[in-house]
Amino acid sequence: MEHSLPPPRPSAEPAVSAQAGPSGGANAAAKYVTPKPNAVRPPPAARASAPSSLADAADPLKRLDILATHKRTYPVLAEQPPRQPLSATEKATMLRVAKKKHYLEKDFYGRVGRDLVDLPAHWSPGVHGKVGRDAYNRQRERVAKLRHSAPLPGGSAQGKGAKRDGTDVVVADNDEPLNVRTSLEVVRESLGGFAWHDGRPVLDSERRIRAERLEIEDEMRHSIERHAAAANASAQAPAMSAKFWLMRRFKLRDHRGLGNISVPEFCEVWNEPVKWDDAAASRAASGLPQPSERLLMRRVKVQDPATGEWICGEIATDYKTGKEVVKRSPPGKEKLAFYTSVDERGNVHVGCTEAHAAAIFVKYGYDVDGYLPYDVFCNTLFTKPARLLGMEPIMNQKAKGRHGFGDHDDPEFDGKILYQKSINGVLPPSDFDPEMAHRSSKMPTATMRLEHVHGYSGLNSYANNIFYNTEGNIVYFTAMLGVVHNPNTNRQRFFYGHNDDVLCIAMHPNRKWVCTGQTKAVGPEEVPCICVWDSTTSEADDSVDMRQLQRIDHPYYTRGIIAAAFDPHDNGQRLVTVGSDNEHSMFLWRWMKTPKSAMNDKLVSGWSYGPEKKLSMLDASPTGFYWNAPYPPCSAAHAVSVGNPPPGGAAPGVYNPSMQKQVACCGWNEVEKKVERYGSATPSGAKMPRKDLDIESSLAEQEMKFASSARELDAHGGAAPPANLEAAKNAWKRGDDGSYQLLNGGNVMAGHKGAPPQIYGVVWNPYRRDEFVTYGMKHIKWWNVNAQTRMFEQAQGSFGPTQVDNVLSCTFMRDPIGLTFKDRESGAVLRFRQQITDPETGKVFNQGNAKVTHSGKVIAFVRDKNERTRVVGERYVGDMPGGANWFQQVTSTVVLTGFPNGRVGIWLRSQEPPFTPLLMRTVAAHERGPQIALPDGTMSFGGVRSLRLRSDEKTLLSAGADSRVHTWDVTQTVPDEPWMSAPGAERTVNDGQLGSTDASLVGHSTVALGRGAVKMRKIPGNEVLIKSPYKSEPSVRFAGLDCLPGSDVFVAGTTSCDVWQLGGGQRRVIVYGHMADLYGVCAHPRMPSIWATACESDRVFVWNAEKRDMTSTCQVGFIARACAFSQCGKHLAVGGKFGRLKILESMDAEGRCTLRPLESMKKCEYGIDEIRYSPNNRILATSGHDLTVDIYDTGFRSSNGKVVRYPNVNEQWDDNVWKAAGYPGGYQHLYKMRGHSATVCCIDFSLPLTAPPHLRGKTIIQSNCNGREILFWDPVTGKQITENQRDTSWSTWTSKLGFEVMGIWADGAGNDDVNSVCRSNSQEYVLTCDDFGGVRLFNFPCVADDAPYRLFRGHSSHVTNGVFSADDRYVFTAGGHDRAAFQWRTIGVNKDDTMQDSRELQRVYDVDQDTFAKRKELTRAPPPKWGALDAEGKYFGPLDGAK
Repeated sequence: MEHSLPPPRPSAEPAVSAQAGPSGGANAAAKYVTPKPNAVRPPPAARASAPSSLADAADPLKRLDILATHKRTYPVLAEQPPRQPLSATEKATMLRVAKKKHYLEKDFYGRVGRDLVDLPAHWSPGVHGKVGRDAYNRQRERVAKLRHSAPLPGGSAQGKGAKRDGTDVVVADNDEPLNVRTSLEVVRESLGGFAWHDGRPVLDSERRIRAERLEIEDEMRHSIERHAAAANASAQAPAMSAKFWLMRRFKLRDHRGLGNISVPEFCEVWNEPVKWDDAAASRAASGLPQPSERLLMRRVKVQDPATGEWICGEIATDYKTGKEVVKRSPPGKEKLAFYTSVDERGNVHVGCTEAHAAAIFVKYGYDVDGYLPYDVFCNTLFTKPARLLGMEPIMNQKAKGRHGFGDHDDPEFDGKILYQKSINGVLPPSDFDPEMAHRSSKMPTATMRLEHVHGYSGLNSYANNIFYNTEGNIVYFTAMLGVVHNPNTNRQRFFYGHNDDVLCIAMHPNRKWVCTGQTKAVGPEEVPCICVWDSTTSEADDSVDMRQLQRIDHPYYTRGIIAAAFDPHDNGQRLVTVGSDNEHSMFLWRWMKTPKSAMNDKLVSGWSYGPEKKLSMLDASPTGFYWNAPYPPCSAAHAVSVGNPPPGGAAPGVYNPSMQKQVACCGWNEVEKKVERYGSATPSGAKMPRKDLDIESSLAEQEMKFASSARELDAHGGAAPPANLEAAKNAWKRGDDGSYQLLNGGNVMAGHKGAPPQIYGVVWNPYRRDEFVTYGMKHIKWWNVNAQTRMFEQAQGSFGPTQVDNVLSCTFMRDPIGLTFKDRESGAVLRFRQQITDPETGKVFNQGNAKVTHSGKVIAFVRDKNERTRVVGERYVGDMPGGANWFQQVTSTVVLTGFPNGRVGIWLRSQEPPFTPLLMRTVAAHERGPQIALPDGTMSFGGVRSLRLRSDEKTLLSAGADSRVHTWDVTQTVPDEPWMSAPGAERTVNDGQLGSTDASLVGHSTVALGRGAVKMRKIPGNEVLIKSPYKSEPSVRFAGLDCLPGSDVFVAGTTSCDVWQLGGGQRRVIVYGHMADLYGVCAHPRMPSIWATACESDRVFVWNAEKRDMTSTCQVGFIARACAFSQCGKHLAVGGKFGRLKILESMDAEGRCTLRPLESMKKCEYGIDEIRYSPNNRILATSGHDLTVDIYDTGFRSSNGKVVRYPNVNEQWDDNVWKAAGYPGGYQHLYKMRGHSATVCCIDFSLPLTAPPHLRGKTIIQSNCNGREILFWDPVTGKQITENQRDTSWSTWTSKLGFEVMGIWADGAGNDDVNSVCRSNSQEYVLTCDDFGGVRLFNFPCVADDAPYRLFRGHSSHVTNGVFSADDRYVFTAGGHDRAAFQWRTIGVNKDDTMQDSRELQRVYDVDQDTFAKRKELTRAPPPKWGALDAEGKYFGPLDGAK
């Protein structure tokens, strides 16, 4: 096979010019040229007259202008006056600057300015001219632009004399740079067929080419140094360096003195024999060159059988042991042989071949004619590697604002890459596959789904936030999720409709539908909202997530929704919400104007594609979105006029395998042939966020905002704005589709003024229409409809002489004795209770006039005519209306409230206008409990946090901060007696004194209570005392409570973020949470289902992913921040604040997780944030706020006491092993490695290195800090490693910086926005956790700028950590301040996964069905067999000696 290489130039012929190029004979090559456009790009002013359709545009550039014309309007600029001519002084100044720049470029061997950033080292354009590969790259970019911008002129016809290569690019016959580059690449690729010296098969040709080139460069350097030393010895004047000696050899070949040589000339220089005189030949014994050798020779190397290293020397026999050993040759006396190479066919090539020369030309650079300037080669060959690294080509992505390779960057670039988040830049691996960069720019095919959440929002919740639904499942929220927990199967389903913290929850009267309100998310277009969703499902599969019924956006100024409640009347169509602004704005909605079948019922996905700036092309685009879209997106107006997508484009919503297997997803209406304005932007079908207009802006601001929006819509072909500005201003009150409406005359009510939260909750009266109560900080208010205005008005509750206090809970109950009854005999209206004011104290109390029995009999009190305070008899006056169901028809109500002092308040309205609500008395119910901090910084007691009326409406549950739940009888009736046989029956009583001796009726008034008081009788024997599930923990404080209808079972949420199910013989924790912020999470290295978390409450938890439950927990004695399992899984290291480190026994000899404390150390002054074990389990590394990396010897050894190397793992940790090895025992602190300038946030161990020689076989450490530094360390010596580690293989990858993770950073991201990085064990995907509650899944390596990812939502706070399980089938994440630990099930990360269920397959939207159909069945490891536990079944190991 002949290649088009530049021929050698004989001295008698003139030099070939750059324009003519090499020609003639078999070396003549075809010449290529790119097609040129028929017309230049028109100016902006001329685009208004562009053709009106794409068919009228023959020129491809004009065609692009047509699309651009539809997208925006270009203003016609006025002609500017001509510029004044330059003066002589200005011309002289410009000429002087140009000359200075020219001299700098000519004299400096390197890069000057941004335009020269891609020059090879020691290359000067003023001396050597243009670089051939630069010309090739520029032409390749032009060809790529034409290929992607427009079809060829004239359809498929090609120009005369044109040729078509394998890339479908039309080229002509005069493109010399492209020919030279192609010729060198073809010859260079033949090096990939040369066999390895040790007989290994060549699997990667590019890696073999690099290795062969490095080897011959090393031998060239060594040979020249030897010959230069011989020349200096012969002249007895050592004044010539090796570089100038080699340059003289090249000058002897360069007969014309042009300073460059061709490929054949380069080979002749190295393959010609060297002639020496007899005096020099006599020095052969001293190691100098011999007369018969060539310029390029190879040092003979043999492989050391002990280490496998290739060294210069020979194999000899040790006379003492009789074993073969390698005898190393001293420097300068190595045995030499001809440089030979063997290709894959067995052919032997002696010396430097054209393939070697072509590889060197491609590396060191060549001019446009294909010749190498030999001074560039000589200078580069003998430059120190550290200095040469700084002179290599640099890809400055930092200046371009990129993080990784762009669309037009060369992924084969092997120089330094600068990007924004790395200070010193990164280097790609020597054997980096460009296909991995292409894969990085594609969406990951694997995905995840949320399987279980460990946690409950019991920290900042003030109103009741946990309920039962009709299916008996428990409904609550945590982070930004609505959770439906099945207590029988321990499985969960989720609602994903929120994008920030959920603050409140309310249950519909039908116990199916749920309303959740959230805070305003970050972003100028985000507003607070509530979502109404269905907590039940008709699907048999309990993995189906919840469906959204309605979403109501609130004005932005409300900040968030802190309370909500459904009206129990009219099928719950009305809903009241409370904002968290300073006014505590209240909204009354008719959230369901249509039946459920006609509502906006949809499934909201828990994940989406990213980045968002690429997804923005979906909006108003008829062709859908592809990562490499062949056509720019057009407007909605253009889509309506054109109808179908342009020719060659993919139809929207249709799977098109020709477009890189991406699915078009846009709002294309196939029936009406148009694009919907808010079409689907995600595969899940979720609509784009609505941009509602706020109502608080002034009229002028509103008009400006509306006019700006109208201009934007017109420019993009959108619909015209509404003509009525007032209608647009109030559009948020009814929604885009009109499915909901703001009631109360469209007015917003002011709830309570003050810093939020002032209102804790809102409760509707279930027995009387148009009445609800709001309560909170030092107030309670009744809201009723005014008969004249038909608007809700408030009535402030009066505390009377009682000290005003916070109202923590509230509920309504029926009040039979709050009614009136007409006496049939006398015809008088009988008031059951009469409010009387004590003249001495001013206290209002109740005087009873009648009572009601259980069966509804009305018994009137007969009082003494002379002393009205005495009751002398009772008379049966009649029955309550309604018969046996009389109690369900009682509409008179009493409000019960819980106070911080542990008492329950009883509220009644006054009987005289204006009917002010009065606190009649308080009842001692609970102890006040420990003090807690309120949002305003004041301290208060826990008190009575929850009051819940059972479904029978006769018993009440109260939960207090004293860890107790009491049951109360609140029926307000008395037992029937035999004398009550018929109306009119009477009896005389002796206890006529006003008052009562019942202890449960003791109140705060000094006046004795009358018979008309509201009674709360504690039912004996039903008290429930809940202790913490953990030993030596404080008492449980309740945050929520609900009763299961028709049962004695109830559920309670605690401020420790646990959920208990109690009653009916049950007392168990069904959801475990964390008592403080959560930072540490780690996975067991050998048992995929075991993982651990560490929170700041000094407690560590171990979980079982298959059982979805906690298996064990213990205290560590300090605030924990990080945790890590040892490689054998026997130890669990926990680090925390103030530099404390504790080692726990995670697995004993019997396989039990005991968490027994083993070691306790403190070698740091500040907190530990990262812990990592080495691959062979010998070393433990910690890092944190000390700016150091601490190294510990773990004490793990093999069974014989010796240290084994990776892949073997040291697993023995006992005294016998330590004694055999002479080791003191336990964990020993070795080094404190200093060098970082900020907190060290990431550390990773490498696999054993193969190079350089002094590190061969060692494991090193890579560390990152918040100062964006990447440092490398030798953990054995504790010293920093300065050599680059571009070819190092890492056991784990958690670093936030590096070549492999350049693309994880979003535009404008801060240095600490990414909190955690974790590479999968399959090394195909990487997981990131950020400050915005996002968990992102990328392809690994992630080297493309704006790399696509899958964003998984659920956490509301900063996601502090995330890890893969040992088999990659699970992902575990920690939610920071939301205190929730999420367990995700991966799909497609583990290659052995299979799709067992069709619904599961539908969740993976863009994964081919055949991909999983061909995979193996899922095989799981058997669950571990745990030993006997303590009585509670959760606690292991004594902790008395823990420190």
